[in-house]
Amino acid sequence: MILAEGVDLSLVRVVERMNQPRCARCNARGAEEHHWAPQAMFGKDEANRWPKDYLCKSCHDQWHRMVTPQLSFRTGTIETNF
Repeated sequence: MILAEGVDLSLVRVVERMNQPRCARCNARGAEEHHWAPQAMFGKDEANRWPKDYLCKSCHDQWHRMVTPQLSFRTGTIETNF
């Protein structure tokens, strides 16, 4: 808990947002963890051995559209009809 003159700053949304990870590509706040080895392709254990970084939703989606277009995010499977 952070206190500034009797005010709990952890209750203020700006402070919460300031603590969010930044996107490694565009520096936007609120980034999500990105596995450089996709879990759907490598399995969770192997993917966790590879480096991870943070990407915002937009950059994360763009990366997957360009690098793993065959990956189906809804089912977590690889589409093989290409």
